[in-house]
Amino acid sequence: MHNWLKHWRDWAMREFWWLLQRHNNLRITDIFCCYEKAGIIVRNEPIPWNADAVLVEVLVRFPPGAVRRKSDFSLRSPALDAVVPASSLQRRGAEDCFVVLFRFCPVRELPSIEVLWRDRPVVRTAVPTISPTEFLAGLRIEQPTTFARLGDYTVPCRAIPIKQCTGLLAAALLQSSTSLLPLADLDLHVEFVEYTRQGGYGRGGFRDSSPHDGEQQLEGNRYVVPVRLTGSQLARKEAQVIVAAPRPPKRTGVWAVSWKTGRQTLARTEVRILAKKALARSLYLADSRYVHQDKLGRLNITKVLPTLGPGERLGPCFLIASREEGLAALCSLEVVGRQRGQSLQPLDAQQVLVTDVPTPLAPGTVSEADLQNLIAFELRQGSQVLGAISTCPAPTATFTSEGGFKPPPEEHPWSPASDEELNARLQRLSSAPG
Repeated sequence: MHNWLKHWRDWAMREFWWLLQRHNNLRITDIFCCYEKAGIIVRNEPIPWNADAVLVEVLVRFPPGAVRRKSDFSLRSPALDAVVPASSLQRRGAEDCFVVLFRFCPVRELPSIEVLWRDRPVVRTAVPTISPTEFLAGLRIEQPTTFARLGDYTVPCRAIPIKQCTGLLAAALLQSSTSLLPLADLDLHVEFVEYTRQGGYGRGGFRDSSPHDGEQQLEGNRYVVPVRLTGSQLARKEAQVIVAAPRPPKRTGVWAVSWKTGRQTLARTEVRILAKKALARSLYLADSRYVHQDKLGRLNITKVLPTLGPGERLGPCFLIASREEGLAALCSLEVVGRQRGQSLQPLDAQQVLVTDVPTPLAPGTVSEADLQNLIAFELRQGSQVLGAISTCPAPTATFTSEGGFKPPPEEHPWSPASDEELNARLQRLSSAPG
């Protein structure tokens, strides 16, 4: 009996002393407001409207010898119907440092919370929240881009030829001022809409199928593809997302690609589907070069026709591009050598990815002996001649006494390289003394 009374007396003295000191010796070192969604806990961010639970962590330091019970702690708020008891009390780090955890269901508005120890308030803090409107206002779709699969290539584009695309992809970078976790309950999707239009030609003489023209706009198929993010993507503030269209385009017109949440459009891009004739009209030769190979096999790119020595070789380098903005297309191009007498000698045929940026095409080089019968290299697409580059020096104009000039004995194909040679000659003439 004496031992029992001694233990009870010691416990009572500790508790009485603790009550005398009230909570002055109980130190709150920090407090964190968190939330849980889809099994992921996010700290130091506003509580979204669709959180599964609100978590409050309070870091407490007890004085030496104090009794530590989680039942001594509780939480209250004007927005809560009842006082929330502590869920757990765990030691963290130092011997006298503990974490008191509170867990409760979220409410629409949570202006502030107050933590109590033995029914006495010890700390009060505000709890920031975020509504669906505020979250969507901070959600951005950066760099929305449409990709097309063309053969072995997957390229960004704004225009593609008909019957070449085997798959259409939409990619974008999602960015938010908070984590992307609230997107788990939002209807984020990509909408592919096919538009066609009859008649009318737009800029550059190509068919204009813009869906913004309501008079001749015809809406076709509509496909909605949901966007799904992984847990690691949802926990971050940005994520790269790629979505594939259910089927590739099969008709000329425009495909509109829209990133949406519900009925709200966050970003929109368009891809024009061109006919074969429009593609052919858009191709042009941006520039041409000579590829000079010396005896040792070293290559040199030059704009002016070089003088070949024994054992050296020469070849063309064509820069082909499209006038259609954002075009990506596979074009079957052929390089031929025009011989004297206007006969053609096939040299090389390739399928080249052509965009609105000049793409080089260098089929190879020809020996000095084979160049004797060639007057030019020509770049062709089917029967269409896109450009040529001469293999002969520019002929010299011979002026008559009447002020005219005699035409050259043979036709000289004019090319950008001829312009370079002419400019070089004019510069030398203008800089000559006297």
